[in-house]
Amino acid sequence: MQTLDHEHVTIHVDAPPEVVYALVADVTRTPELSPEVVRCSWLDGATGPAVGARFEATNKVARGRAWKNRPVVTAAQPGREFAFRVPKRFAGTLVWRYLFQPDGDGALVTESYEVTRPVSRLGWFIIGRLYGRHDRRADLRAGMEHTLHRIRESAESGAHLVANGDVRRGEHVAVPRVDFAGVLDVHVVAAPGCARRPILVATIAFGFDVATHSHDDTR
Repeated sequence: MQTLDHEHVTIHVDAPPEVVYALVADVTRTPELSPEVVRCSWLDGATGPAVGARFEATNKVARGRAWKNRPVVTAAQPGREFAFRVPKRFAGTLVWRYLFQPDGDGALVTESYEVTRPVSRLGWFIIGRLYGRHDRRADLRAGMEHTLHRIRESAESGAHLVANGDVRRGEHVAVPRVDFAGVLDVHVVAAPGCARRPILVATIAFGFDVATHSHDDTR
């Protein structure tokens, strides 16, 4: 059976910590950075990061249906730390954390996760059999590496605005968005003969609402 406990990855970014924080803590931009998150929005009237704020993320991997989760922000210190807890009924609870430290003219950015409640046997069964993820630890590490490289590319673009004098250090910096064609157009196809039972089990195991997407082949 697979196991998860904790992992971290660190990267240097040629941008001030406050610029990188502003990018990461804007969860609506997570789909630009993460290889699994395809949609993300604040909930309950929240418009930005604050301890206790919730947001909804829609995740998708190569196999299986998309699913939703509702993380809760646990740390929001501009230029220093952003963290959130992801509770799942049978798939455990993970705390994701980003730390920002000054490093010369840039920042050291560390992304990490810690499992505070382990994935159940049923959860691992669903992850492996229905979603085809047989080495989730490797998946998450690869995802962190991908995310940090995307953060670096986007944040360094934003830092150029400061360096060129277009904005002053300390002002809000709108880091340029990077569009990925089709990333939000998820085409879910049910396998022939796949009854509702496996989909229902997956929904219960992850504790998520299964996201539904439509696809018009006539477009």
